[in-house]
Amino acid sequence: MASLTDHQTNRRLDGTIETVVSTNSSQTKFIGMVTLNNTSSNNVTVTAWRLPAATSSTEGSGSNESASINVPAGRSVIFYDAMGHALGPSSELRMKASVADVVNVLITGTTE
Repeated sequence: MASLTDHQTNRRLDGTIETVVSTNSSQTKFIGMVTLNNTSSNNVTVTAWRLPAATSSTEGSGSNESASINVPAGRSVIFYDAMGHALGPSSELRMKASVADVVNVLITGTTE
């Protein structure tokens, strides 16, 4: 039986597409809870991608985005569409905020 350990990401999104959770070639990570906190006085859109590590994230028409959410000014929200996924070996969960340095993301889950 495989051993399970907890994983956590706690960071501020910088406005570029960035990897927030990744797996190596022998890991699987389950994404449990994803919380977003908007510290600005404006609404911010956060977009997520769940892709193999070697795949580029694309935006706009024909994009390969997995989900997006509008985070109201000064509020925290649970990003349900980004939760409950299993990232297989050599995969990544990436995120981008429409405004740099105002959204904090907390992701918790389990690694196998």
